[in-house]
Amino acid sequence: MKLFMKFAYLKRKKTIFAGININNIFFCIKMKILFLNSSKQTCGVYQYGLRLSAYLPMCLYKEVSDENEYKRAVDDFMPEKIIYNYHASTMSWLNAANICKNAVNVGITHESPTTIFDQYLDIDPSKPNGVPRPLFKRIPDTVENEEHAFFINYKKEGVPVFGSFGFGFENKGFDKVIRHVNEQFDEAIIKFVIPCGHYTSAQELEKTVAKCFQVERKPGVELLVSNDFFTNDEILVFLASNTMNIFLYDKMEGRGISSVTDYAMSVNTPIGISDSVMFRHMYHDSICVYKTPIAEIIKNYINTEVVAEGVIVSRVLGSSHSMNNTSNTNICIPVSVGELVDKYSILEIKMRNICSPAKLAEVQREIDSINLCKKYIRAHLNFYKQLVYINQQIWDFTNEIKQMDTGGERYAAIASDIFSFNQKRFRLKKYFNDLNDSSLKEQKSYAETSCRVVARNMVDHLETVGFLCIEYDAVYTDDERVKQVMKNPNLYFITSFCEVDTTIDLDTNVFEIPEPFRVYQPIYYKASGLLGDFIQQLSVVCENFYRTGRKGIVYMTEDKSKFRRGVESTFRDIESIVKSQYYIEDLRYNESPPRCDIHLSRWRNSPKMYTANWCEIFAQEFGGIEFGKHKWIECATLPEWKSKVVVHTTQYRFPRNVDFDAIILEHGAENVVYLDLDHESGEGTKRYKPASFDELCQIINSCKLFVGSLSMPLTIAHATHAPRIIGFSGQADDRMNVGLCIPNIVAEM
Repeated sequence: MKLFMKFAYLKRKKTIFAGININNIFFCIKMKILFLNSSKQTCGVYQYGLRLSAYLPMCLYKEVSDENEYKRAVDDFMPEKIIYNYHASTMSWLNAANICKNAVNVGITHESPTTIFDQYLDIDPSKPNGVPRPLFKRIPDTVENEEHAFFINYKKEGVPVFGSFGFGFENKGFDKVIRHVNEQFDEAIIKFVIPCGHYTSAQELEKTVAKCFQVERKPGVELLVSNDFFTNDEILVFLASNTMNIFLYDKMEGRGISSVTDYAMSVNTPIGISDSVMFRHMYHDSICVYKTPIAEIIKNYINTEVVAEGVIVSRVLGSSHSMNNTSNTNICIPVSVGELVDKYSILEIKMRNICSPAKLAEVQREIDSINLCKKYIRAHLNFYKQLVYINQQIWDFTNEIKQMDTGGERYAAIASDIFSFNQKRFRLKKYFNDLNDSSLKEQKSYAETSCRVVARNMVDHLETVGFLCIEYDAVYTDDERVKQVMKNPNLYFITSFCEVDTTIDLDTNVFEIPEPFRVYQPIYYKASGLLGDFIQQLSVVCENFYRTGRKGIVYMTEDKSKFRRGVESTFRDIESIVKSQYYIEDLRYNESPPRCDIHLSRWRNSPKMYTANWCEIFAQEFGGIEFGKHKWIECATLPEWKSKVVVHTTQYRFPRNVDFDAIILEHGAENVVYLDLDHESGEGTKRYKPASFDELCQIINSCKLFVGSLSMPLTIAHATHAPRIIGFSGQADDRMNVGLCIPNIVAEM
């Protein structure tokens, strides 16, 4: 075992899993069914087959390594149906000529298109013929191997532990896990279990591990790697012991479904993933490390996976094998999406509040039967949490009122609260119906209520607006930005008078907002120089605000690149203009900020540097954001500059292809002004030195046209969406400004 750190004791977490004893719900199946798996254990396909077979005890499980073993298994058992856990590599000997002709052959295919089977099942549960992922039904508490136990148990009090595992292929992205954790945490323990698999070479394993230790880490970020092959039980204990498990595979188009997430979803521990095709069956922005900060994933994580035994058996063996009596008494009726999600939330509450094992088993069966609604829950996780909160209030009030005699003020007050919360519940169900275009939509007969919200700065009150959207059937605002950010079906944008029940001034009315509605907590960023790059990076904060509704707290640091005037002086220069932006909660400077969710300067290590533009680089580094889509510096306009062409050049990046004589001829020499910033500008008939950074932004925001090459003033022109001509100096960094999809670029020269 290769171990790279010392070890200490880690308290074991206990996990409760959803599952029903299959022997209690399935009758004896008379058909003779053979389940075939390969015998190569250090392989994800094998492990998938082993897990799936645990759900099919009515099948005879056999491992075969070649054609002779296959024929012997078939001859000995004489099956009527054969289930093949098939990959072209693990069962390369199987073909149309030698496959059994006396049984129904069902192929569960992994990345291996073939026509040799009679029936086909897909490992992707979202496909029409997909099999639900076979999670582990039992999670062990202990590990017998002492070395592995030491590895698993190593921790430090108050320090989060991030784990990952998989065979030693470079495309598993272990190094990316380290980078993301290192950027967002000052202290962390990262643990990897990276064995050499059947299809992994020792050289590739060594290269993968070496790549991990080459990643730069902060002093407080520790890395531990074991190259041992852990048993399934040991992997499960390992995953359950971590604060969070992260899997950042490369995109890997055309690949199947990864088995690592089956292990991770089997334990009640937060999980973070990449946008890899191999995670398509469970992907959502809320658990994607590229789009959601790690701390936020941990805070908001809900494991909605359940062990759907009945569905697995029915899908693999056919519906006739799915129930414990010959007449299926289940009644299937169409329901709205909102009704389905509401049902799931109530069942979750029952699982927390009911003590009877027999009743809990029945509740779990209901959960299993509506497992499909988890995709709607993941898509709108905040609304789901609010629905659970509302239903919990109704549950508690109902329990209380059942113990009371009718009549009296308290009884009347509780009855009124129950009615009020049921109205809120209806509105949340309506969210799910509207957002998912449900073909069925529940209706109520009571009169709709409405309000109009006003405030000096509406973006400071998003949580209150969200809360009011379940207090009223319709909430109206004249701030289009708030409507764009919140994406709430009960929120409406208006430009003229609208008759409402009441108008609420959010600056003078204070509401007590329940915790599930506090969904717009700020995101913490770090960003280093130079100043032009810092301004460029603020677009990420702006676009994340439009994506999540969460403002940014930005710490200026010099850990990636320095500011020419020093971080403190630069902070004083730009403080007022940056803090005035609607998407900024605060601007601070600190070399070691207490928290960092996203490091805005990480693009400096991008492999796309000097080969792609800002839009492409930022999209890759920051979860697909549309760089510059929204104007990210808003400031006053100066009327005296509206007719001016503002030019900024530097000697080291002089725009060679800009015809300044033509610009002067077209606009008039009296209207062309060269910015004089530290004597940088080239020749011009007029020079002007702004008195402050604020004035510089106002000038560029006001001008008729801006002309410049890669520099801080050009980034301000990008940020204000000023009409502009981009000049190129012939240097490698010109590529960063070629083909930008930002409004008001007049020309590139």
